[in-house]
Parts: sequence; C-alpha cells; structure tokens
Amino acid sequence: SIAADQVVVRFRGKIIEVPRDRVDFMDEEGNFVALASREYPILTPTPGYAEQHPETWWEKTREAIQEVLAALPEPTIQALSFSGQMHGTVMLDENLVPLYPAIIWADQRSHQEAREIREKAGEYLKLAGSDIATGFMAATLLWVRKTSRMSTAESALSSFPKTS
Repeated sequence: SIAADQVVVRFRGKIIEVPRDRVDFMDEEGNFVALASREYPILTPTPGYAEQHPETWWEKTREAIQEVLAALPEPTIQALSFSGQMHGTVMLDENLVPLYPAIIWADQRSHQEAREIREKAGEYLKLAGSDIATGFMAATLLWVRKTSRMSTAESALSSFPKTS
C-alpha cells in the first residue's frame, strides 16, 4: 500500500530526440506526473558534418532526471526504460571514454563510402531488407579508416549512440 503523500511513478523513458534529452515520469495509471528536457547542439564543424558530444548526452540526461526527481515527493520507481537515436558512431577507448564527438545520423561525410558499400554488398543489403546510408556506422567507419582526422586504431570499441 502507498501513503497518500507518496507518489508512485514509472520512469517512462529517456528520449534522445536530436537535439534534446527528455525524461518523463508517469503514475501507475499512465498519467504524466513530471517531465523535464534539456537541449544541446548539433555540431557542424564542416558543412555536411553532424556531431554531438556523448558526455553532453549524459550530462543533460542527469540534469533532467534530477529536475524530475526534485518535483516529486518521495518517488518510488517501479520501471525504467531508455530510448535513443539509433544511427551514428561513438568511438571509445579501452576505458569506454569517447575519443571524438559522436558522428550522428544526420552526418553526410560518408556519402562516397555508402555508395562503395552499396556497390559491393548490394545483394546482401537487399536480403537484409535495409539499405546503407550516410550516418550509418559501416559507412562512417569506412570514412574514418580512409581519413587521418580520426583513427580506428585508437578505438577499442565503436558503439551506437543509444548504447554508449
């Protein structure tokens, strides 16, 4: 049983909808009890580039969670869910620390690499039911390997934005 002054909430989700983190808390009936969001920039150091700092995602998520928790009297969390942007590349070192800003889904720098992959693996892409595009990890990592801006050799792991 729950005391009258205690709110039981479900942590509905962390949504990284570019460029914002959003935290929703809902009660047992699915009603919104509290919501907070934080915006952050998409970095475009060169035309066609789209990057974000993974540390910023976590910083803004923490801020939004703290704001929601502060708005609730003694919250009880019963469930937790995360969601986030799917396509992009986060290159991490052996300690799982990002080496560079994440190259996100909106990035266009790997258009030649996407075309190259499509030419070489087109039949497999059809079998998989999915095409390759700029901003996808395979095209991005091929671009990284061909350039001197970043090094895949430095990277112990490459991760998607929602799993980093």
